[in-house]
Amino acid sequence: SEFSSDEQLLEMYKVSLRHEIRKNTYDPHTGNVIVSPNRALAMRIVARHYIKLFTAKDESSLKLRKDYAFPLNSVLNEQDARQLTAFFCWTAWAAVTNRPNDDVSYTSNWPHDPLVGNTPSASILMWSLISILMLLAGIGWIVWYYARQFDVWREHQEPAHGYAQEDMMTTMHITPSM
Repeated sequence: SEFSSDEQLLEMYKVSLRHEIRKNTYDPHTGNVIVSPNRALAMRIVARHYIKLFTAKDESSLKLRKDYAFPLNSVLNEQDARQLTAFFCWTAWAAVTNRPNDDVSYTSNWPHDPLVGNTPSASILMWSLISILMLLAGIGWIVWYYARQFDVWREHQEPAHGYAQEDMMTTMHITPSM
């Protein structure tokens, strides 16, 4: 076999993870997202980590905050930390879960993460390229227009009585307030 049994097992886990994470389990009738027991356990473990990190109640979380270069006095209370963790969970769900009846996530497969199947589709690549080309064309048009009009604008920039004949800074009298 081309792959060892460990590599095959790892690939099996990757496929299983991708299927579980990308499947849209949102129930529009109840407004709930249904997750598997394994995913719920993982979510609780991650939530516990973030709550501990943002509330900084022990030495290990203080050390981790220092390692992450968090401001040491910007500690959240328990409720705010739970709400922030819920926001992280929701944004992670939206970034990897497929839209209903579609094969791209709610964030159009962004950020890029091949492990969970977040890779750009052909249409995303095409529209990104078109957007970049339009941006460059717009910048090019602005530069062309400015270069074409610069001489016309420069004529109107000369002061009505002409430019100064001497440098005002060299003849200035310095006062004590200066």
